[in-house]
Amino acid sequence: MNTDSTPVQVQQEKAGTVEAMLAGRLLLISSIIVNIIEGDNFLILASMISIAAGFLTIKAAKLEAVEQQIAPGVTTFANGLKLIGSHVGIAVSLILFWALLIEVSLRQPVGIAAGPTFAGSTGAFMV
Repeated sequence: MNTDSTPVQVQQEKAGTVEAMLAGRLLLISSIIVNIIEGDNFLILASMISIAAGFLTIKAAKLEAVEQQIAPGVTTFANGLKLIGSHVGIAVSLILFWALLIEVSLRQPVGIAAGPTFAGSTGAFMV
């Protein structure tokens, strides 16, 4: 029997929070790699990490949309925008990754990675 008079509080995380936090950390790692380490192979690695973060962002958006449904099958306007933005972001990142692979294979100078689009979108899940 618990003689303590304070109720036990269980901290419950919102759906998608873990995925969004992991995506944010992956984006940070990707950004550090792009800004510190030079070399085509590291840009490809950073882009792949960023794309993984993009897929985590999509998963977080879906989980949050399901949790915050207004009615069965109907989500909020903000969650709808998160779903659209995260899908568009991953499409853009995949196109930039494809361009990066082409430039690396042709030995062209490379100055962009696939990740900048997800840096702002992940912040929407942190709010």
